[in-house]
Amino acid sequence: MARRSGKDDGDEDDAVLWEEFTRDIKPIRKKPMAPKSVVPPEKKAAPRTAKGQGAPIERPAPKSVPIRQPAQLDGSTQSKLQKGKIPIEGRLDLHGYTQVQAQDALEAFVMRAAKAGKRCLLVITGKGLNKNGEGILRARLPQWITLNPMRDVVLKAVPAAPKDGGSGAFYLYLRRAR
Repeated sequence: MARRSGKDDGDEDDAVLWEEFTRDIKPIRKKPMAPKSVVPPEKKAAPRTAKGQGAPIERPAPKSVPIRQPAQLDGSTQSKLQKGKIPIEGRLDLHGYTQVQAQDALEAFVMRAAKAGKRCLLVITGKGLNKNGEGILRARLPQWITLNPMRDVVLKAVPAAPKDGGSGAFYLYLRRAR
């Protein structure tokens, strides 16, 4: 078989097959994902010296961006939130959603509520049992709220009081709009 310009016919056949295979594939997400932000490398500061010593103090550079520490509410607000005594300003029921649908719906709901200046939300995940004895959405919600952009908006998440769904729901307490 003769070669043309360094490529063999198999490459062209593969490209045609790949085009046929991927032609009908549609993205799962309805809206495109935001590109990941690129964090510029940190500038190295001049090494510090200990008082009275000429040798620099060596400090290892952080390998990643530090994760925001969990927010602390004052005792009164924390207690009111856990007892369901803070007025609920928005509700979202995730029953029947897939994980992807639930995460997208939660993000949109939280961001709209934050923009509207709401503080306390109720998110119903359901208790749905998996083989570990806990619902998938219930287990994932605490992880989802630590991701951007929700991590900058949600101050605290606590299981709801029995009157609002108990262990099948969460109160989300949002930061004040600035």
